[in-house]
Amino acid sequence: MTLKALTALAAATLIVAGAGSAIAEQHATASDAAEAQTFLAAPGTIADAVATAEKETGGKTMSAAFEPDDTTQAAAWEVELALPDNTIETVMVDPATGAVTAKAAEAEDQDGLAGDDGEEDGEDEGN
Repeated sequence: MTLKALTALAAATLIVAGAGSAIAEQHATASDAAEAQTFLAAPGTIADAVATAEKETGGKTMSAAFEPDDTTQAAAWEVELALPDNTIETVMVDPATGAVTAKAAEAEDQDGLAGDDGEEDGEDEGN
């Protein structure tokens, strides 16, 4: 390719990438606004959720976050706790009622903390 063709190709690539970034930014802004609106409309505070989770489990909070559910338009406080038996549990606290509604579904161990078998998490050795 000639220098002129390479320059034109590079410019076209930058234009396409820039347009994609602008669209992603608009989507992120709308998503952030919807999440903020859900958060601001929710009764209760993170302190309330932490207190409830600690009382229900006997644990000590390691982290807590407001987690809106995009599919149901509901939200919950997700509270991760260290329990007295040296285990970690994650519970969901309903912001409307202040009640622990469920234990959060633990995702497969993607970080390998449950043991390193040399395989990618979720894979069997036989594969």
